[in-house]
Amino acid sequence: MILLVAALALVALWLVFRARELGGEVRHLHESLQAQTEMAEQAARRAERLHDLTSQLVAIPAEEPVLNAVARQARLATGALAAAVVAPRSDGRPGLVASDGMASTLARAAEAASDSPTPAGDVMQTGEPVWIETRKSLAERYPEAAELADPEGRAWAALPLLGNSRLLGAIVLSFGRPGGFRAEDRSFMLLLAQQCAQAVERAQLNERGMRARVRAEFAERRLAFLAEASQRLASSLDYQTSLSAMAEMAVPDLADWCLVYLADEAGMPHLVALAHPDPVRREGRREFEARYPGSGLAADALRRVMATGEPDLILDVTDDMLRAAARDEEHHELLRSFRLRSVLSVPIAAEDRVIGSLTLALAHPGREFGEPDVTLAMELGRRAGQAVENARLYTAAHHASAAKSDFLAVMSHELRTPLNAIIGYADLLLMGVPDDVGEGARRQVQRIRGASDSLLQLVEEVLSFSRIEAGKEEIRISPVDLSELLRDTVAMVEPLAAEKSLELRLELPDRRLRLVSDERKIRQIVTNLLSNAVKFTQQGTIEVSATSDESGFRVDVRDTGIGIPVEYLERIFEPFWQVENVSTRRYGGTGLGLGVARKLARMLEGRLDVSSEEGQGSVFSLILPRHTPGMNRNT
Repeated sequence: MILLVAALALVALWLVFRARELGGEVRHLHESLQAQTEMAEQAARRAERLHDLTSQLVAIPAEEPVLNAVARQARLATGALAAAVVAPRSDGRPGLVASDGMASTLARAAEAASDSPTPAGDVMQTGEPVWIETRKSLAERYPEAAELADPEGRAWAALPLLGNSRLLGAIVLSFGRPGGFRAEDRSFMLLLAQQCAQAVERAQLNERGMRARVRAEFAERRLAFLAEASQRLASSLDYQTSLSAMAEMAVPDLADWCLVYLADEAGMPHLVALAHPDPVRREGRREFEARYPGSGLAADALRRVMATGEPDLILDVTDDMLRAAARDEEHHELLRSFRLRSVLSVPIAAEDRVIGSLTLALAHPGREFGEPDVTLAMELGRRAGQAVENARLYTAAHHASAAKSDFLAVMSHELRTPLNAIIGYADLLLMGVPDDVGEGARRQVQRIRGASDSLLQLVEEVLSFSRIEAGKEEIRISPVDLSELLRDTVAMVEPLAAEKSLELRLELPDRRLRLVSDERKIRQIVTNLLSNAVKFTQQGTIEVSATSDESGFRVDVRDTGIGIPVEYLERIFEPFWQVENVSTRRYGGTGLGLGVARKLARMLEGRLDVSSEEGQGSVFSLILPRHTPGMNRNT
């Protein structure tokens, strides 16, 4: 019985022990299940936070707002006291670009000029995360950073922002509880940093694309602006008109004011163009320039630009600058009334010499000159200089042409007087006045008469050219018998052809050819064509033919002469130009005849064409209308 009781007691004790053991196992299982549940819930919460973070960051297109959102969302997602984003600056050194929560002096330590290490600095050098689980550990690894760390911080994490191809920066997180950081904590924070890096990189790519589009649009607008400016500058050979048109175009797109100054021989600036949207202020500026010539910021900038040849930019116009440029207090007040904020002056150069300046000025807030504005203004100044130089060259050429025409006209008139006397006395000798001349002497006088006629024709060419160039050639309209005119002209040239044993033929229709035009000019054109045909034909035939249709008349002068190379068919009508080189040519003449003939044909509402084959001869065709309008018309 005792043994039975003892056995039962032992069994009871074993059961109690076993129950306790089973209870412990149950508690352990419960705790394990609870821990797993908490981990699952935490993982779900973190997944939800990552989803929210990604959703919010994706919706932000610009880099700066994304960086601010990264700092805030990273702090909220991790439960940190503070978060900061550090990224490389243009010089390569790390700098604070965004923060959230407490002022993160730890992140600011990354910007310090010293060489002491920081968590963010290490991350940006290695691309690896830095985990600091206690303040003591921070002091040991980063003593200088520990002195700057947040007072409430107990643990820190510095995470790399790794893009697809490069390290974008680092996120620094400060926690109010000591570590350690479990494996799942570290994985979550690294995944969060990866999502943030993708958002930052996406925003950077988007901004670069936007900047590229803006640059392309700006370049396109600038090219269009320069094209229009060039068109306006070339629209007139009066440079003041051209510069005024350019200045009007520059306002208000480029600036609020545009002033163009040119310097005189003494270097004094003179305002030649002015533009402003307000006509009252524009007129006020003109009155100011008349009252205070060569004064003010723009005039002072002109002197600096002329001295250096470089652009002159005043980003911020101060009252001290205005006072220094003023001659007196009233002058100072007038300068202040223009309310200039920034002034950009660039040189206007011609033949590598600065002759003036283009000045752009801003008066309204919110605008400022940048490097693209300086580049554009410099190009405008260069083109303005070309316009001024072209106008100067045109004026000089016009004066030279007028002087040449005057000289030719005077000389031609002076030559005609003795020529007429020579021709007159030769005619008297041929008529036997005062005495008969022998046959041998008669032939010599006839040669004098022929040479005088040739010279007189040259003089007439020069006179006609001078009158046409001066716009003084007149058209006198009358009925013209073209058939009779051609017979007379051929008869006059026939002796010249006979001297060279050339056959000269005239082919006319049976009916008379009559038109209304300027007989004298038609005769001059045909005579010139026949004389040229005789001059440039050594053997063969010269043929003159005339036809008519409903539109008008056609006179062809065909020769078997030397012909004209195809590349010179138009140049032969240029004044003073001949196919042969001046120093080696075999044929005389002024080189004016064909040019004068074509201009006379155009004055008669007709045209003069040519076709030729080198070595085979040429055909000159005069086409005239049946009726040339006008009477005594000046060209």
